[in-house]
Amino acid sequence: MYNVVQYSKFKWLDRAIELNPFNSKYFFWIDAGASRHFEGFDTNNNFPSQESLDALDQMGEKFLLQMNMDYYQDLVNAKTLTEEYFWDARAFTCGSFFGGELDAVKKVNNEIGNIFINKMIHNGLVNTEQTALGYLLKTKPELFVEYRRYNGKHMDMFIELS
Repeated sequence: MYNVVQYSKFKWLDRAIELNPFNSKYFFWIDAGASRHFEGFDTNNNFPSQESLDALDQMGEKFLLQMNMDYYQDLVNAKTLTEEYFWDARAFTCGSFFGGELDAVKKVNNEIGNIFINKMIHNGLVNTEQTALGYLLKTKPELFVEYRRYNGKHMDMFIELS
């Protein structure tokens, strides 16, 4: 059987963790086209900033995920989401930039793989990683630190970490 999950964003993060040529502690996914949203980011500066690295250290083994608080209040404010959400095209999480401490990324990677295979494929559907992340955030919030974006800026969390 063709393993679609091996080509997901999470598997690429998993591969980066496995290789880890710089002995990194944190791993983040960033979409290739995300730079069009880098309002005010100076590419000459280190990323993340030292202040942000200190904040990441305080997070511990958590996965940092941007929640878009401007849209879909029913999803944002829901305490839980049912599997019906997998049929929904609306995303309240940002899939363009996310990550965290390496063990947290591994945990979320495994959870997303399970959701994709056992809850999506098994039920005859495929949706985005943002849908899986939103579902996982509501079912296992202890894995996450939420960055709540209220300003409509797509890559706000990235700019904040810079």
